[in-house]
Amino acid sequence: MLICLMALKPHWYANIPKIRRTVTAMTNTPMFDRQAIQLLFGVKARSANNIMNRLGGYQIGGAHAVSREMLLEKIDALGGSESAMRPEAERKARVVEAIERLRREVGTRRVQPLAVPASKSGTTALPSNARVVASGEMVIRYSSPEEFLGVINAFAQFAVDDYASFADSLAAVAAESNSVE
Repeated sequence: MLICLMALKPHWYANIPKIRRTVTAMTNTPMFDRQAIQLLFGVKARSANNIMNRLGGYQIGGAHAVSREMLLEKIDALGGSESAMRPEAERKARVVEAIERLRREVGTRRVQPLAVPASKSGTTALPSNARVVASGEMVIRYSSPEEFLGVINAFAQFAVDDYASFADSLAAVAAESNSVE
């Protein structure tokens, strides 16, 4: 069992460069309150309060606020530069690509029916592990989905290759089952 001892990064961590660019562009905003932190980080009120507590800042009346300079300083300390986030972004891109590749492979994977040997009895070429037991009834023995598809494929191939013999073999079984009843 693998136990990860590293603390998980919050979901907004990957957006730090974008958050930094936004804060940098907001030159007319000297202070950020909880609502601004919520919008910037894409979090709810409780998480915004936790972020504000970690950032420090000022208390203005009953509200907390953090200065633009202090926010930029803390973002930079978290690794808010593009180069610090590049390995994480590259890893995420590799994971997404691997998942997409697997989805494409699974979607296009073709099942290969197993080849089923034909019966040697008479003129029929019916699969040896399948038999028609009565008119409209068939019994198929198989051990895997691929083998089952192989038997069905063999029936279809027999019908395509020699339809007259295929129809005769089914008619013979139907006649036998009618004489037994």
